Amino acid sequence: MVVNIAKTSTPNSVNMTAEITSYNSGTGALGVSIYSVKGDGTHTDWTITSKDEVGFWKVVESTEQYKMFDEYVNTKTVNTNSIDVKLNVQRSDSVSLFGLVGKEVTVSLWDATETTKYWEETVDLIYGAAITQQISDWWEYFFGEYSPKEEIALESSVSTYDGVLAITITAESGSDAECGNVVVGRLLNIGTTRNGAKAGILDFSSKETDDDGRTTITPGYWAKTSNLDILVKNIVVDSVYRKLSSLRGIPTAWVGVDGYEMFLVYGVFRDFSITVSGNVNSWCSLEIEGLI
Repeated sequence: MVVNIAKTSTPNSVNMTAEITSYNSGTGALGVSIYSVKGDGTHTDWTITSKDEVGFWKVVESTEQYKMFDEYVNTKTVNTNSIDVKLNVQRSDSVSLFGLVGKEVTVSLWDATETTKYWEETVDLIYGAAITQQISDWWEYFFGEYSPKEEIALESSVSTYDGVLAITITAESGSDAECGNVVVGRLLNIGTTRNGAKAGILDFSSKETDDDGRTTITPGYWAKTSNLDILVKNIVVDSVYRKLSSLRGIPTAWVGVDGYEMFLVYGVFRDFSITVSGNVNSWCSLEIEGLI
C-alpha cells in the first residue's frame, strides 16, 4: 500500500538544520525522524544517506507529525483541540487507529481531487457502545469513571485506486488530541475466531529490590498480546498460509474479534500453525505480540 501525508495540522517540534554543515554534539536535525549528533564536527550532509553518516547521527525519535506513523504506539502525535491529517492512499479499504485520546474520530475517503466523498464514518470515543454497555445504573452514569476507547478499526465500503483519506481526531476544547499510530491498508479476512480467544499484555516495567528489601518499581511501556484459534475454510487455507508467512516481521493491525478493543493489536505474529482437521475446515492457531 502507498500512503503519503498530503496535509497535517500538527506542527513540527524542531527546526530544520539542512543548511548547516557544522554541528555540536546533541544538535537535532529534522526529516521524518529527529537525530542527534554523536560528536562535535563538520559534516557535509545531514540526511544520513552514506555509510559515514550512519555513524555520525543517532536516531532519537520521530518528528511530531510522523509519530503517529512510526512503528510504535506509545510515541504519540499531540495537538491542541484536534489533529487533522490527509493521506494519499492507493487501493486501501481499512484504517486502524491506536493510542487515541480525544472525544471523537471522523474518517472519510475522497477521490484524488477531493471533490467526491465515497465514505465517511464518525466514532464517539467517550459514549460509544462499549462504554454504555458498562454503565449499570444512574449513579454510575453521573459519578462513575469513564473508560474511553483508545483503539478503533474501520472498514470503508469503497476501495479506490487513487484517493485521499482524511482523519480528524477531535478533543474537548482546550484539551490535547493524541494518536499513537495509524495503519492504512487492505483488510484480509482469514476466517472466524473460535470462542476462548485470550487477550493480555506484556509489561515492561522494572522492579528492583535493594539489600534491605525495599522494592522500587519504575513504570514502563506495555504491549498487547492475543492468542486466537481461527476456523479457516480449506478452499483458502493455502493462501492464508502464504499470506501469514509473508507478514513475518512486518508490523500489522490485527482485528482478532469484532467489537472487542482488546483484540485489536498493532504488532507481529510470534507464532502460527495450521491443523487440517477435515475435508472442509482447518484450524489456525495464531499468537500475536503487540509493539509498544
